[in-house]
Amino acid sequence: MVVTARWGILMGLVNVAVSWVMLSVLMGPWLSFFPVLQFGSLGLISGLLLNKGKSSGRIIAAGMIVSMLVVGSILYFPILMGIFQEEGMGAIYGKANAFLEAWEEAGLLEQFEKQGISRDELERSLRAAVVWTVSLLPSIIATYSAASSFCNFLGARAVLLRKGFEVPKFPPFREWRVPWYSSWVVISGLGLALLGDFIKVRSLFVMGLNLIILYMPLAFIIGLSVGVNFYGRIKSHFVKLIILFTAIIYLPFTLILLLLLGVFDPLLNFRKLQSKNDQGSEDL
Repeated sequence: MVVTARWGILMGLVNVAVSWVMLSVLMGPWLSFFPVLQFGSLGLISGLLLNKGKSSGRIIAAGMIVSMLVVGSILYFPILMGIFQEEGMGAIYGKANAFLEAWEEAGLLEQFEKQGISRDELERSLRAAVVWTVSLLPSIIATYSAASSFCNFLGARAVLLRKGFEVPKFPPFREWRVPWYSSWVVISGLGLALLGDFIKVRSLFVMGLNLIILYMPLAFIIGLSVGVNFYGRIKSHFVKLIILFTAIIYLPFTLILLLLLGVFDPLLNFRKLQSKNDQGSEDL
């Protein structure tokens, strides 16, 4: 990302090729191909956008999309091709049974049976967990891709700043926002989940659930940003201490409140409503 941002796409491609050669010596050409493909494409796209002076939010979003497509093609689509076939599911269920046998040897099954949980119930729970993990893999991949893009961008930005390279402005955490239309992600997710549950179409329900799970980390971060903004505007240190102490004691309620703030902030912009003179917070 740093090389592409400073010297352009050609030098970035050379850097990716050299990285692949070096990793091939250590890991072999096939094992090294996948991390080079993921981080190489992420670095090239994000570095190119940095080079063109695009905004921080666009760079992170582009990196997320590229990383999501690459990781999805590596992990998700091969699983879709084979996981729901009888041999694929049989192999996974066989591993689940081996897991139960290991529990049995360790004496854990006896403890569960004393609590009224039979081996059959545990086996059904493990199988359901496997199916749900595969079903929710898109949101897991997307969340991982977003975190990967964000962390790589911050690292590259820090290096470029030290080298005196002009980088896009990055707003303080208390001013982080997302565009209003991002709320359609959670609205669509809730709608699909409710519709799928109502008409008993599992694919729609799973699709909606994936959208909701994908949006929840972002909603929490934006809600935390709103909370930090409100908290920073309180003048009294005593009141701040009471609020912080109460938030820690009632942590589940605090987490729910931050999620709700993050979900509704793109539409209501709480920080702008807080003051008539506030010009609004800056989008990422």
